[in-house]
Amino acid sequence: EQFKVDYAVIGCSAIDSKGEVLDYDIREVCVAKAIISHARSVILVTDSMKFERKASIRICNLSDIDYLVTDSNISDESLLMCESREVHLQVVSISDDTREANYNVG
Repeated sequence: EQFKVDYAVIGCSAIDSKGEVLDYDIREVCVAKAIISHARSVILVTDSMKFERKASIRICNLSDIDYLVTDSNISDESLLMCESREVHLQVVSISDDTREANYNVG
């Protein structure tokens, strides 16, 4: 609680139709909430499939997110949801070469 960070980078398990950012693990949610509360800017990094999944524990709302980084498969509906909440969206394309390299690491 004594620290203030410029950027918080978080992930999630799901984003529902109301813009709620969700996860399954209460411990991860507690950490994410603490990070968000002490950050000047919040970056959510997630794949577009999270807009189609469900989870039970609320981290925050998309309106609490400053930047969303996701893949190019994001739906028009999800794009509009981000836009309506003034989330800066960064869409990245992932090639098959990149996926293959990521799966072979470690």
